[in-house]
Amino acid sequence: MNRIGILGGSFNPIHLGHLHIAEKAATALSWDKVLFIPNAQSPLKTDGNQVSAMHRLAMLKSCLKGKDHYEVLDWEIKREGLSYTIDTVRALLEEYPDDKLYFIIGADSLATLHKWKDIDELLHSIEFVVLPRPDTPLEQLQSNINLADPWPQKLCEALLEVEGIAISSTQVRKAVAEHKSLKGLVPASVEAYIKANNLYNEVPE
Repeated sequence: MNRIGILGGSFNPIHLGHLHIAEKAATALSWDKVLFIPNAQSPLKTDGNQVSAMHRLAMLKSCLKGKDHYEVLDWEIKREGLSYTIDTVRALLEEYPDDKLYFIIGADSLATLHKWKDIDELLHSIEFVVLPRPDTPLEQLQSNINLADPWPQKLCEALLEVEGIAISSTQVRKAVAEHKSLKGLVPASVEAYIKANNLYNEVPE
């Protein structure tokens, strides 16, 4: 049985914070593999100045090339339309029936978790790994979760104490639009791709 971590999102673009999270979680929880799954479109938020799925996928592949324990899945992009986590998890459970799956979620997303499609099924189908926010204490985190017991407590117990890197995709896009250096923000291959394809030239909203 393999232990597989799942990291989803828009990756608009992927940055060093994403890679740091994946590596720290994989090490702490002894994962054999991490799946990066870029979405087509989030049902709950729009990512300002989002480039095409083709570009986001290409940037992911460029910086993960040669890393055998990382894999990019384009399932949500191929499905098109709104990307629902439960649809992807159902497909993953069929693809990896004998493996243990872990879904990475940021603590800032817990407050809207009750709005996710078929959230009860999702919570019972896969193990959540929650990444902390340094500015939010555990007590406040639990009170922000609008789910029936025992899920607020269980999700807080799933908190993984790892130190993150304060980088956001919005920050990267803003740096590009303002012609600032991307050193320390994204892998070199991603910076090269952004420049070669003239991405993110407009200041994000």
